[in-house]
Amino acid sequence: MSRRAIAGAGIGLSQANNLFGQLGTVFGGYGAIGQGYITQASKAGIVNIMPYRSKTWHHDHRLPLNFAVNYFNIHQRMFDPTKPAQLRTLIEPSDHVVYCAGRLCSPSITRWRDLDWGYDAVHRCLPVDIAKMSKEMGKDAFVYISMIGADVDSDSPVLRAKGRAEVEIREVFPEAIIIRPSDVFSIFGHHQTDLFRRLASTLCWQPVPVFPEMMVRRHRPIFNCDIGTAIVYALRDPSCHGKTYELGGRQEMTFEETLKYISRCCRIPMETAQLPFPVTKAFGSILETVFWNTGYPRDHFIRMQYDSVPTKDDPNIYGWADLGIDERDLILMDEVMPTALQNWTNKTPGYGTFHSDALAEGKFVW
Repeated sequence: MSRRAIAGAGIGLSQANNLFGQLGTVFGGYGAIGQGYITQASKAGIVNIMPYRSKTWHHDHRLPLNFAVNYFNIHQRMFDPTKPAQLRTLIEPSDHVVYCAGRLCSPSITRWRDLDWGYDAVHRCLPVDIAKMSKEMGKDAFVYISMIGADVDSDSPVLRAKGRAEVEIREVFPEAIIIRPSDVFSIFGHHQTDLFRRLASTLCWQPVPVFPEMMVRRHRPIFNCDIGTAIVYALRDPSCHGKTYELGGRQEMTFEETLKYISRCCRIPMETAQLPFPVTKAFGSILETVFWNTGYPRDHFIRMQYDSVPTKDDPNIYGWADLGIDERDLILMDEVMPTALQNWTNKTPGYGTFHSDALAEGKFVW
């Protein structure tokens, strides 16, 4: 295991000097990317305000498990995203704002209170409003976490909303930093929202629904703390402001190779249900209409048509080297996933990997 994995992929003091003591507001700090950024920001000496919606039930029990070591650098604040006055109160004291909130499952009839919190609201409307307020208040930087493949004309509601958000954010905050990661893996996560845990959980109970073209879809899985490192580096260097970065990990894999890898990690036979693309979309539509957070909404299958690999030939898209980060220092899946997926080994039912599990195994030292 590399030094950075053992140390929690921490930032050295030489890179963090001009961030020490800064105050940042992080929207979406409870998700995979948010956890990675909060960990790295806290190590860099940034004090973070972490807003959460009053309808979000899980904010209280996620924090002690994932951020116990950095708890003194985190301040939780409840807010209503539909009220601009509350947004301004959260943004006003900060030096910079990071938006990494996301939703990959649409509201369902069983989650009727979230009907006003759909794809477009989460990925476009709210971040654009926050960017506008940040610019009006003269904030040093605004970071928006997008996704590889974001396009205003995409068939995917998520990718389309993120593509439109990028255009509108550039209009209201030209110096905004936009980061498009590939599929993210992490030490902690939930089996319904994390791609890799979702596949492991599905393999325990049933075949994974796929369509033929999906098996050759390519991606470069990236560790969430490495994305956090990228954000911290971008914040500390003014020359990084106003740029768009596409970031992937060191390993490029097809979806089939990813399934085989998860099958080996969990020691579970790899079983798939091959369905035509229209059938998988219909299957996802039914699931997301009746249930919430099933892990297989309609948009999941639409996004699986497109590769999630960083662009190399576009002069307007930047990468790790432009941030001053050597790709050879990135965390490999083998350093994290065997521990992260241990709750599904040999078809053992599990709902996540907890901090105490990793510590008991002696796998990670925080």
